[in-house]
Amino acid sequence: MSSKDRPDVSTTELISSASSLLQLLERFSQMQNDASSATSTNMPADSPNPMEVLHTAARLLKAHTTKLSLLVINKPYTPSAIRTVLNEIANTCVPAMMSAVQICAPQKYGHFLHDEVSYRVRRGLRELKSMTKEILTQAENVDDGPEDSARKEKTAHRNSLTSTGVVWEACDSLMQFKDIGIVGLVVERVEQHRAMLEDAIQELKEWRDEEEDEGFEDEEDGLEISDGEDSLERLMTGVQKLPHDREDLKQSLDRALQTLKLSSTLYQAVIKRRLKTFISSSGSLRTLDQLLKVLRGVPHTADELANAFYELDNDSAISIIKTIVGMGMDIIQSTRLDWTGQEDQYSNWSDRCAKMLKVASDGCRSESATRSS
Repeated sequence: MSSKDRPDVSTTELISSASSLLQLLERFSQMQNDASSATSTNMPADSPNPMEVLHTAARLLKAHTTKLSLLVINKPYTPSAIRTVLNEIANTCVPAMMSAVQICAPQKYGHFLHDEVSYRVRRGLRELKSMTKEILTQAENVDDGPEDSARKEKTAHRNSLTSTGVVWEACDSLMQFKDIGIVGLVVERVEQHRAMLEDAIQELKEWRDEEEDEGFEDEEDGLEISDGEDSLERLMTGVQKLPHDREDLKQSLDRALQTLKLSSTLYQAVIKRRLKTFISSSGSLRTLDQLLKVLRGVPHTADELANAFYELDNDSAISIIKTIVGMGMDIIQSTRLDWTGQEDQYSNWSDRCAKMLKVASDGCRSESATRSS
């Protein structure tokens, strides 16, 4: 065999290193899946802060992926240099990220932070896996003919830039744990929930306003939408208009908007007075986990409420309004006292908020009783 036909040693070693890293990533992915079903994890009391570990590992991985991108797209192609970087990632970044997941046990750091760390690490390793596969493919095709090589090189350059950007984004999300801490993460998440709640409010308001605007005549050509066209529109969208003669639905819709607006205001107050002042302890972390479940649930329940109105199902709408009121009461009960167990200005405000929610709920009961009679 001539020297020209022999496989390049550095390329062969690169293929081996890339394959090994892929196996390592696959093994860690399986470990994460297995760990998700585990009930407890015993970690030493002096374990490092997982957010610090993730920040260091993610910053290092970001630097390594930058090197890889430059080595892949620039000439001359140097398999040995690429292999060195891949080995560094396999020996430092990946094990550190997996350690952070194990250290961040829900018993110590709460389920919210544990789940968020697990999700973001899983995402980071998934994107790294994709990038490594592209490097492996390029290494396996490095000895192709000039024409194929030029075409595949152009594709590899484009893929490398895309993969690098995605890995960077995943690294930034991991570094965010240290940058903004659990308070920042929780506030960011609850603000997203509140935005969803505001979207539901806006949808219902627009639906109500459509009914009020029904029968509008175009001044320019004097044309109105016919009943047939209106029925076709309803069929296409799957959304019923609020009928003029359904006073029960109109009253329930007013109650719904009142309840949802009050809930949105409650979210604002909880963010400002409780989440931004969070004091971490085993007890407060349990309370936070329970609170976040309810805060996440209200916007989804509001979507169910909107669907009940679109289907002109007043009984379901009333039932869901009561559910949302109950969830609001749970939020108030969980947050009435501050993190030291003391009453404050928010405590008095939350008492008034609870009374207003009760008025909305009582109003639904009276409407339901009137309809039954």
